[in-house]
Amino acid sequence: MNKSKNIENLVSYLEEANEKYRNGTPIISDKIFDSLEDILKEANPSNEYFNKISDDNLFGCEEKLTIKMGSQTKALSIDGLNVLYRRIPQDVCFLHASEKIDGASIELTYISGNLVKILTRGNGLIGVNVTKTLSSVPSILKNLRKELNIVIRGEIYMPKSSLVSINEELELKNKSPFKNTRNGTVGIMKTEENQYLAKYLAFKAFDYVFLGEDTLSNISLECKFDTLRNYGFDTPKDELVRIIDIPFYFDKVKKIRANLDYDIDGIVFSVNDSILLKSLGSMDDGKCLKGQMALKFEASTEISTIKDIEWSFEGGQYICPIATIDPVDIEGASISRVSLKSPQWLKDNKVGIGTTVSIQRSGGVIPCISEIISNRVEDIKFPNNCSYCGDSIKEDGARIYCPNEDCPAKEASRITHFFNVLNIKGVGFKTTLQYVYGGIHLSDFLTEDYNEVDNMMVNNENISVIIWKKIRKQLENISSLSLPEALSSLNITSSGGTTTWKEIIGEGFNTIDKIRNMSIEEISECGKRSNKKIGLIRANKIFSCLHSKRMEKLLDKVYVLLKEKSDEKIINPSITKISLITPIVDRHIVMTGEARWGRKQLSELLENNGNTVQSSLSKQTNLLICDSRDSTSSKTKKAKSLGIEIKTYDEVFNYKIMEEN
Repeated sequence: MNKSKNIENLVSYLEEANEKYRNGTPIISDKIFDSLEDILKEANPSNEYFNKISDDNLFGCEEKLTIKMGSQTKALSIDGLNVLYRRIPQDVCFLHASEKIDGASIELTYISGNLVKILTRGNGLIGVNVTKTLSSVPSILKNLRKELNIVIRGEIYMPKSSLVSINEELELKNKSPFKNTRNGTVGIMKTEENQYLAKYLAFKAFDYVFLGEDTLSNISLECKFDTLRNYGFDTPKDELVRIIDIPFYFDKVKKIRANLDYDIDGIVFSVNDSILLKSLGSMDDGKCLKGQMALKFEASTEISTIKDIEWSFEGGQYICPIATIDPVDIEGASISRVSLKSPQWLKDNKVGIGTTVSIQRSGGVIPCISEIISNRVEDIKFPNNCSYCGDSIKEDGARIYCPNEDCPAKEASRITHFFNVLNIKGVGFKTTLQYVYGGIHLSDFLTEDYNEVDNMMVNNENISVIIWKKIRKQLENISSLSLPEALSSLNITSSGGTTTWKEIIGEGFNTIDKIRNMSIEEISECGKRSNKKIGLIRANKIFSCLHSKRMEKLLDKVYVLLKEKSDEKIINPSITKISLITPIVDRHIVMTGEARWGRKQLSELLENNGNTVQSSLSKQTNLLICDSRDSTSSKTKKAKSLGIEIKTYDEVFNYKIMEEN
């Protein structure tokens, strides 16, 4: 698998993990999530994943933050702090140490000492206004002792004792309880119906900035914490620690953290002198201070026993072994299934039903076996036939696969991949498998007319209509697919992700017809300008897949879909010119419905003219562009109810098709 595909898969998994966490069903621990983000940051620091607002499920409008809310660089061991030690002057003997509260960062704004606004961290630059939700938190002061114009940054969290009380209230109302304190904190913030539970949350402050002046900005961090306490705020516990004593200090905190009434997941070590801290600079576009680092507590492990081994197609082409284990709780997540490496690994390590194993959630994408404590009790029963279609299983080195290209599991995996490329979240293999069993295939989604699919979904009792409606709404984004994205969504064998197709198109194969007519040699040479030639082995597989009957049908659908959109900019950048009919400047705009050109190109044109294009309506929105004023879409209805100006695409955009020479 090439690097671009690895990055694409990592981003997809991080987004899935974040979505599952926010929905109360975490699949990885916070520590592993942080580690994976660090891996992505190192491999691709400019990835647009880091610019997305992480609070998109919260209600409230987006606003610019006063304090840039980044995150500390992280160390997973005492030795990891050596990176910090090398950055600071040798004469610095003490560091400021403070608890790293396991909650959600927020920003409080006070004018003349009165609380006026509460924003979430968002993407570090833009957050979501949650003033209505969090103003009832007891430890968020409504009025300060002095008439200050000041912005306070801190962590909103749920005390452990509150979790018990909240879950009792939820159970009385027949609602699902929160799994842990951080999950509960986010669950209250993102759901309006849970707003009344904010009284159980708490707040600890750790930074501040005065508005319009530079008063006390150069005091030490130790003094800043004291000042915050003098204002009446609670703060994380902090103290100055000699660098040579940090291992002992960290060990002491690690031992007592279980007795605290709130969760901490590490200690933040920082240069205490604010002037020195600022002079050391920052990285990651100013989001991380070089003179500060968070030392995280190591991942927990638990002992369990394998009860059964299932064979799953969820990973894609190959059939993978999945262990069902006696449930264990690791860092707030209940683990009952663990992905195993391969059939050959099971044989070599004598792993099977009855094997006692140590489970760890660190350094891997999903929970893994970190140690085999005792070997299997029962022999492994490897499958001879595919459980989905009945065809005979074949071997490919250490792995096994079903050779049937029409296998329902393979088609379900393709649909799942398609949804991932379109950034449609929360749709897993089990859901897409039900679609296939219901007679729905990937080709059915490559269209703008979903009436037939709607009927098939509604009339199948095994399919969740609620989930389909959510997917259906998000499929509006299909109109903004570029040619590389469209080809990537088809999951063409060995082709990699969108980046690979951009390289192929960059070689001049920029239409469906040209791609169909590529020879094996031409495919193999693509990417040579970036020293990442596809090569003959991969080229043969891509060529064979492109000319299979199944793929020819899908390419026909993509061809029609792109031509239907009249998005000639996607097919050939030289033949379409788009402009604004009348100037539109400094507007907050949302687009909906079918556009005659790609949404991405229209958004670029609007933003280049000084506008802000939003994905959903908010209090800031003052223009909705749609396909028809008579549209019955939810966005159009909401815009009308809010009195937002509405225009059609034809009223806003002018286009000219230029003749090719």
